[in-house]
Amino acid sequence: MTKLVQKSNDLKQRVITASVFAIIMLGLLAAGMYGQLLLLLIIGTFAAAEYLIMTGLSKIFAYCIPLIMILLISSATSHSSFQHINILIFLSLSISAFAIVSMKIDSWRTLHSKIGFFYAFGAFALPISLLMSFLVKNYQNSNFLIFIIILLIWSNDSFAYFSGRALGSKKLAPTISPNKTVEGFIGGGILTLLLSLFMSLFFSTPWSQLLIMAAVVWLFGSIGDLVQSSIKRYFKVKDSGTLLPGHGGFWDRFDSFIFVLIFILSFQIYII
Repeated sequence: MTKLVQKSNDLKQRVITASVFAIIMLGLLAAGMYGQLLLLLIIGTFAAAEYLIMTGLSKIFAYCIPLIMILLISSATSHSSFQHINILIFLSLSISAFAIVSMKIDSWRTLHSKIGFFYAFGAFALPISLLMSFLVKNYQNSNFLIFIIILLIWSNDSFAYFSGRALGSKKLAPTISPNKTVEGFIGGGILTLLLSLFMSLFFSTPWSQLLIMAAVVWLFGSIGDLVQSSIKRYFKVKDSGTLLPGHGGFWDRFDSFIFVLIFILSFQIYII
């Protein structure tokens, strides 16, 4: 009986937190460019801070450093005269590659304790900052970009969960995230791709672009989730933080979102 009551209370807490945060997030998304920039700043600062706290940095520095980095980088890259955007994108992609490889190489994973600041710069501050500057320069044509990315990511997570529950038998990454299955990964991806085609009926973004974004979310969003699980396992923590009761921390909720940003930005900048 006690366990049932606890589960009921936990579910209630999750629903309340999700409802309140969803209202705040939708409000900021609907508030225009400055509301969206503020949302990105909040997500990037708090998620990076949670990671830095894991590495042993004091809370005041863990929150101040990402905030300053994001503000400085986004301000600098928002100017049309900035000439080093390619270097920053390459650096962030390199950090993402390191994170992927470190899931399989234990000696690389231990580097998080030594180069946490550099990882926070490349994996959190850079993608968030570059997206902020991209919005400033292209908001008229990208005003729904954040909403589309978040919708695709959360849809992929939901589809993967239900596909895994219904069909799952083969573990996707048993040593990193035992509950994820190959069937869930495949089912989530296929349904997300189909959803992107349906979304083209409601957004001005061409269906081909939405389909590619959905594919990026499917692959790299799933990898980003595994990367975060791997890092948390290394630091022996269940949740990245406690700021979202019932859900953990900001990094727990936006790990995939942050990880896919640099890949979607690369697509937006170099291909479209």
